[in-house]
Amino acid sequence: MKTSLVRFSSSRTGKVLKWVGGIIAVVIVGIFIWLNVGLAPTIRKKLEAQVSEATKGRYKLKINWISINFITSNIVFHNVSLQPGKLAAYAKGDSSRKSTRIGIEANAVQLHNVKWRTYLADKKIELKGIYINSPDITITQTKPDDIKQVDSTEQKKSVEDLLNGLKNEIQIDEIIVKDGKLKHTVVASKGKSTQSAEHIRIALHNIRLDSATKQQRSFPFLDKIEASLENYQFVGADNLYALKVEKVDLKEDHSLAIENMKLQPTVSDKEFVRRKKVQNDRFIITVPKIECKGVELRQALDKKLIAQSVRINNPVVNIYRDKRMPPKPNHHPLMPNEAIRNINFQVQIDSTFISGASITYAEQVLNAPKPGKVMFEKSNIRITNLSNDPKRMTDRNPVKIHATTMLMQGGLLTLNVSMNLLSKQFNCAYRGHLDRMSATAFNLISFPNENIRLTDGLVNEVTFSSHIRRGIARGSVKALYRDLKIEVIDPEKHKTHQLLTLLGNIAIKADNTSKEEKPARVGTIFYQRERDDSFVTYLWQSLKSGLFSSITTVNINKVKEIRKKAKSLQKKGSRPTVKEKKDSVDKDSTDKDSSKKAAPEPKDSANKDLTKN
Repeated sequence: MKTSLVRFSSSRTGKVLKWVGGIIAVVIVGIFIWLNVGLAPTIRKKLEAQVSEATKGRYKLKINWISINFITSNIVFHNVSLQPGKLAAYAKGDSSRKSTRIGIEANAVQLHNVKWRTYLADKKIELKGIYINSPDITITQTKPDDIKQVDSTEQKKSVEDLLNGLKNEIQIDEIIVKDGKLKHTVVASKGKSTQSAEHIRIALHNIRLDSATKQQRSFPFLDKIEASLENYQFVGADNLYALKVEKVDLKEDHSLAIENMKLQPTVSDKEFVRRKKVQNDRFIITVPKIECKGVELRQALDKKLIAQSVRINNPVVNIYRDKRMPPKPNHHPLMPNEAIRNINFQVQIDSTFISGASITYAEQVLNAPKPGKVMFEKSNIRITNLSNDPKRMTDRNPVKIHATTMLMQGGLLTLNVSMNLLSKQFNCAYRGHLDRMSATAFNLISFPNENIRLTDGLVNEVTFSSHIRRGIARGSVKALYRDLKIEVIDPEKHKTHQLLTLLGNIAIKADNTSKEEKPARVGTIFYQRERDDSFVTYLWQSLKSGLFSSITTVNINKVKEIRKKAKSLQKKGSRPTVKEKKDSVDKDSTDKDSSKKAAPEPKDSANKDLTKN
């Protein structure tokens, strides 16, 4: 009896449980159907309307379908598209006011662990994460001729409008973008520039959007940012250069790594010169790795470039200029202090170190069989206090550059440069030292460019120091060498020009060594900036003025005049005698000695400070 009652009770309980389970399953299925069939379209339409309202019709959101899981509190938006709307003033027609169009398409956007109760009670959007898979971003900008750059005020206003349009408070633990693509096109009258990247990953953490953060408008809610991309490419509007970067990686510890960067022309040197039509430097730059530490990305969003250190490993720089082309009309290269004033954002890099650099500069001059070259190898360069902040950049705390390099595969060159980058005038100081090397190493530049070959000579050492004030360099060069001999080559016959070789060896001082009875000659640096001098050209020209006054027994300008006179007499069929040449040289030597006595001496105390350093 009891057994039968137990069986009846258990079977009845089982049936009840089955009915309850079935009802629950039906309810869950019903809720699922209602959420995905009834509520999802409503959410989709509301989101699309809110985006249009928040952007004032500038953008239109489209969502193919939405899946909602009430149990896991997850929402997935499938086939999402954000494109410029019809009301975007810059989309068509008036491109002079606003010229940026952004389009985004993504396979899926997942909202993870949405806090439904918080939203229903306080209208506050709170969730654990947003995950965007495989977004394809397209940006197109139009820049008319009368607009030099995109108006940053308009860009900032667009961001402000977007933030202010979001009426709800937002709290998101993280936003992750995976495997994205980017294509950015800028259309201007001069041409179309493009840049693209693949495998983009972005991670934003602890995003907060409330009334306080909206008022600050400087993205303070982005506490931690991680980002990476691969296969970055950029081609300029003139289609002459292409920049490629294999990988860029920004980590949470504020470190930035750039791997395998290469800048090179898209055309041959001959075509590059033909398109430019005037003298221009052609660059090929390869950098295996750049490492930055202490990068403040949030500051970059506020137009500030701030980093603790930058390290560039083993860069290779190749520069070529065809000087057979006419110079640029009204060309006036900027000195560092002039260039820094044109930067409209704050720069602050505590230290920059370039290691193992190889730099080659080549010039092709008229009638030369090949370009002349200057080579700097195994170069190590340290730059400290690179900044345009008036509190950091002063006369007492200038930017300092210390460099060591192997010059022309021969001697070790050490160079120190210091200057105030915020000075209104071009003021600078430099000093250096060149170790023992063969003089014939300079034939790589002297023979092709000047038709002068150094046949013998040993440079024991060269020391130099100069101070520049208002674009005028004054200083000294002490070059210790011996057995210096030259040979002048006829550029047309490609053989030794006996007359000019004789003249040249008379003009130079074959030995300049320090002896007790006769100290070595010290050359005087005196050079005034020319309009077309770049910074590096100016340093070399000022140093060269001291070298020539140390090496030659006559004024170098007089030597050029004598050379021109000799050429003109050769064309007429008559040659000046050796005695006439020697008398002319002696007269020029006397003129040089008198001008040397009248040369002003550097009196600036800052030059002494540089020497002490």
